[in-house]
Amino acid sequence: MPKIASVSFVDSDARSIDSGPSQPGIRGSDHPFTALSLKGVEARQKQITDGLLLKQDWLDAEHWRALAKKYRYRLPHWYLPLTSAKIEAVLHDLGKDIEFFRKNFGLATYREFVERNPRVPLWAFAGISLEIIETV
Repeated sequence: MPKIASVSFVDSDARSIDSGPSQPGIRGSDHPFTALSLKGVEARQKQITDGLLLKQDWLDAEHWRALAKKYRYRLPHWYLPLTSAKIEAVLHDLGKDIEFFRKNFGLATYREFVERNPRVPLWAFAGISLEIIETV
């Protein structure tokens, strides 16, 4: 019979916990965080912190969510900023290309749109694109 890990409190003032060996059968419990995984967590935290600077209050937000549901499209995370590559990925997922972008946004490149809209999150761009698709 496998031994179950025991937890004992060392000192109530120190507020530290001394735990026994990892429990068998719990996936990942015997693998501590590596420097690489901690780097990933820190990168995600930085993205979220940077995302707080993006505009999040859009009057059309509920309409965009309804359109996303109608087209079975999952809007990007709220904290993702615009980049040329991400704009291209959104349009690809919606079945559109650079010509759709040029015709409806009036700009030649994705980079121009990113530079002109520094506080617009990617999910808002996706919502606007869905709205254009709906009206065409």
